[in-house]
Amino acid sequence: MKTQRYSYRGYEVQIARIHVMWRAAIYHDNYLPKVDWTRKPIIAADARIAEIRVKERIDAALDGSRPKPN
Repeated sequence: MKTQRYSYRGYEVQIARIHVMWRAAIYHDNYLPKVDWTRKPIIAADARIAEIRVKERIDAALDGSRPKPN
């Protein structure tokens, strides 16, 4: 399984290849707003697309806006 890890705006992000798709996980400290990535998973056919979706989801949580639909 191929995995990428990085930080974005204080959140720890992990993007892992599972079979033919990429799935993202977002972890945070208690002082940051929660980002829901389990109820509505972030899944994409390309790692770059998964990364874009992660950033949109985090930006929406921090800016108080709704994320764009996948």
